[in-house]
Amino acid sequence: MKKLCSASDFEAAFASFCEIHKLLLTDSLLVAFSGGADSAVLLTLLQKECQARHIRLTAFHVNHMIRGEEADRDAAFCKKFCQERAISFVCESVDIPSLAKAEKKGLEETARNERYRLLSEYAEKEGYTKIATAHNATDNLETVLFHLVRGMSIHGAGGIHPIRQNIIRPLLPFTKEEILAYAEEENIPFVTDSTNGDTAYTRNHIRHRVLPLLRTINPEAEEAVLRFCEMARQDDAFLFRMAEEYAQTEDTPLLSSLDKAILSRVLLIKASSFANTEISEKHIRELMDKIQQAAMNAFRGSISLPGNLTALITPQTFLFTNTPPAKTPFTKNCDPVSLVPGQKVLFAGRYQVRLEAECLPSQTAKTNRLVAYIAKNSVCGSLFLRCRTEGDRYVAGGMTRNIKKMLCDAKIPLEKRASLPLLCDDSGILFVPYLMVADRAKPQSNSPCYRLEITEA
Repeated sequence: MKKLCSASDFEAAFASFCEIHKLLLTDSLLVAFSGGADSAVLLTLLQKECQARHIRLTAFHVNHMIRGEEADRDAAFCKKFCQERAISFVCESVDIPSLAKAEKKGLEETARNERYRLLSEYAEKEGYTKIATAHNATDNLETVLFHLVRGMSIHGAGGIHPIRQNIIRPLLPFTKEEILAYAEEENIPFVTDSTNGDTAYTRNHIRHRVLPLLRTINPEAEEAVLRFCEMARQDDAFLFRMAEEYAQTEDTPLLSSLDKAILSRVLLIKASSFANTEISEKHIRELMDKIQQAAMNAFRGSISLPGNLTALITPQTFLFTNTPPAKTPFTKNCDPVSLVPGQKVLFAGRYQVRLEAECLPSQTAKTNRLVAYIAKNSVCGSLFLRCRTEGDRYVAGGMTRNIKKMLCDAKIPLEKRASLPLLCDDSGILFVPYLMVADRAKPQSNSPCYRLEITEA
């Protein structure tokens, strides 16, 4: 078992950590105060520091209204705690269960988002330049494990940062065990959240089931992961500095030539100029894939991202915008276009379409995303191309299908859908690019066929 430090050693380590990371270079501090052991110890230590440094201090409590009378008890405890110590106190209430239900999110996520929102709004309104939270080394270990099993990169391996923007974490070097020992030695009162033992919550499951097993391997697992996170942050910062050189470029070929470690950070830097929240690893991977495809002239389109952010990608350019792309940016000159065998036509200023007459051997009677074989005897009247219109349907695969839904399910970019050349005859739709040939137009073995080939201009 790790030997716990004395109260004086704890306080010295706390002051040293604040000094090293310059956490208390401020004239005002808002402390997130839940009433639990971590925040009670944090508030106690910060009161001493703030009095010595003449820093304005206020404790901020959020009643999440999740635990009924127990939540009210916590709010009352926090108020009394601050009154007895002459600490300025503010309490805000928010109905997290109702909000989580309305937003279709989990209680944990909703509570966290609302807590930070309320803290930030109050700090801005009342002029507090920094916000302190009671995250500790055990919280950091849980966070890293949680992100690791969900699939994170080195960028996400930095764990909980000592300082990020205006939020500071002065208790980060201390384990939960050390904090509880300090609270006991200094007779600091606190309340316990009854849901902390509920392993239905992911973090509690990690805390009560996973961490004890890790400590059988290394009793100082928290300290080991803190060191790892520090090294990961250093490596990440170096790669971000390298990425800054390319942050302003919109050249798709240049971006595609970058090492993925640099490109991923270029995209994060670019996105941060538009969105308030960082886009996920999943979105970064998708964007990198599309940039590579676009550089090979195999993709052109847009990708919708969180925060009303849209990535516009062509073989020549890549850029982010907060303005959604027009729904029909390629529909100029999108009038119906007649098709005759042996002819190549330009459709909607974007697609080269060629129709050829040929007899199709049975072993090659296949349709791909932009090539289709149409039975000649299925054609009623003339052949022509037209854009998709609202409500378009056709019979394919034995079902009457909604084309808009099929294109959406196939993840065809929105601006492409509006200008796709649908092959039609006088009786309706015969083929939709990226989808399938209508049932009535499917050729039989060795039957006379038309071959339709579509390429992007």
